[in-house]
Amino acid sequence: MSSLRKDCRGASLVEVLTAFSLMGMILLIAFSFHFFGQNEYSTQSAEVSQQNEVRIALNVLTREIRNADQAEVDAENNSRITITSEDNTRTIFRLSSEGKLLRGENNIIASDIEELSFIEESGSVKVTIVGRAGRSRQTDITTEIFMRGSEDP
Repeated sequence: MSSLRKDCRGASLVEVLTAFSLMGMILLIAFSFHFFGQNEYSTQSAEVSQQNEVRIALNVLTREIRNADQAEVDAENNSRITITSEDNTRTIFRLSSEGKLLRGENNIIASDIEELSFIEESGSVKVTIVGRAGRSRQTDITTEIFMRGSEDP
């Protein structure tokens, strides 16, 4: 019997099953790292995109308010501002119920805005924009914009 066993070549069933289970565990770990990385990439991309939306919104509002002759915050709704330019053109910026910053009736400036507020002060407007896209973290920016021709404090 022992002479027959020496001539057998190949792997036993136990060796094959052990090799497959080890390979399965290694593949499971590799795929879990891959899926974790892919999920993080997706989350971070959404967060960067949302931060970009907030920055674009703030840049547009800053430019418009700074160049305005007059800015009036709606007394009933502080997420709405009316800007009057030198040629008496009135532009309204407001937050829609879908979380979009609108110029006029339907010109979308930015999306995924959770909160927008304006506080009118003497010669300036304080703007706060809060954004969130999906599960990403909240991004909020607050700035005070001085209108052209106003006296700085």
